[in-house]
Amino acid sequence: MSFFFIKICLYHLFCVSLYKIKIMKYEEIPIIDITTVSKEEIKMEPYIETYTGLRVFFGDIKKEIISIHDIAHSLSQICRFTGHTKEFYSVAQHSVLVADAQTTLPEKRAGLLHDASEAYVNDLPSPLKACVDLGDYKNLENRFHAVINKKYRINDGMTPNIKKADLEALFTEKRDVLNKSSDWGWGEDIEPFKDKIIPLPPKEAKALFIKRFIELFPIEAKKENLILVKI
Repeated sequence: MSFFFIKICLYHLFCVSLYKIKIMKYEEIPIIDITTVSKEEIKMEPYIETYTGLRVFFGDIKKEIISIHDIAHSLSQICRFTGHTKEFYSVAQHSVLVADAQTTLPEKRAGLLHDASEAYVNDLPSPLKACVDLGDYKNLENRFHAVINKKYRINDGMTPNIKKADLEALFTEKRDVLNKSSDWGWGEDIEPFKDKIIPLPPKEAKALFIKRFIELFPIEAKKENLILVKI
């Protein structure tokens, strides 16, 4: 038996022994259960965490937890028409459009925040709202509306003038923002705004929304340390 053959055999035995040692070591490692705990174990109320890090609990909506910083940021990131636009066009810019169409300060204030609840519950397309039962969702949306209106001292969040401007903004957006302006079969009597909409990117839409909030809500803006952002 040659020395080279003995050397190969010894190396093979060494590798086998080392492999067995490794197997034993691995078998000694405890198995850790990394599965998440169940909802029953958490026992926590459902909530969302906002842009500023606040936790908004759906079962206990408090005005102290509502922040215009969160509202402005969220609405500037949400696209109208569930995103089916030629380019990004935000709820924040739509809100400013509705506010600017009003002639009185109370309605300008209410117009700016008429969609503010969408920062917390998002929104559903109007045709979907018309064809499904939205009882629980609508109740939650109304609760957010009520708390937001109370915090920012808005007596009525949706006056006839605001509803009219909301529809006029909708048909202006239909003309300027949608890819194809088809016949919806209604709204022939609704006159779009004359000025063409130039969609703003999120940061600019947010800055415009904040600028308008400071102008319309100077006391509330000061309380929330809102700083005017140049656009």
